[in-house]
Amino acid sequence: MAASETSPKSIAADEAMAALEPIFAGQKPSEITMPSGRTLHAAAEPHQVLIEHHTPDPENHTKFLATRIAKFGSVIMKASIRAKDSAGQRNTDLHAGRLLRRSLEHFDATNKRPVDTFVADWVSDGSAKYHSDNHESYTRALANDAGSAGPAAQARAARQTWTGKQMDELGFTWITNIKTQKDGSVLTTFQRPSAMKGPRAWIARRRSKKYNT
Repeated sequence: MAASETSPKSIAADEAMAALEPIFAGQKPSEITMPSGRTLHAAAEPHQVLIEHHTPDPENHTKFLATRIAKFGSVIMKASIRAKDSAGQRNTDLHAGRLLRRSLEHFDATNKRPVDTFVADWVSDGSAKYHSDNHESYTRALANDAGSAGPAAQARAARQTWTGKQMDELGFTWITNIKTQKDGSVLTTFQRPSAMKGPRAWIARRRSKKYNT
């Protein structure tokens, strides 16, 4: 067995996900006591997964939220995680990578059509109290790219983020849109090859050409 599989972090993630598994197996929304001693509110519906830790101070709430929506011929998943409170303390019960994968499995198992599109929203530092580590990674990678002018460079930078690496492992290998919002946040659309099929697939194929070169 590899060392990484038996590391304290891996063991903690296994224990946390085991505690949450009943909601993915059909248990109604409930309060779950985690190995850390925290109590999390957890719910897994066909179109939403919500896991959150409430505190007396709303500023210290932490949560994971994933949603599924069918729109314009695609099945879209979005996810957000606030793993740190206002003091920067991390909620050790929220393992983003594991939760992302389990939520995707849940959506694909409970709906007729699997998810083919993932939209990431990377918030800019300064535009919100809780900025995105992905945004910081994306901006740094773009600045370090010698050919940083253009969509292909944006796609290379997006793939170097934590989310980009997760999407690659999950099969969302095509980037079809990267848009910087007025507030500085970055919306990035990742798609599975299955999104390149069907009556509206020509739109995805056309958009993907400038990012996947």
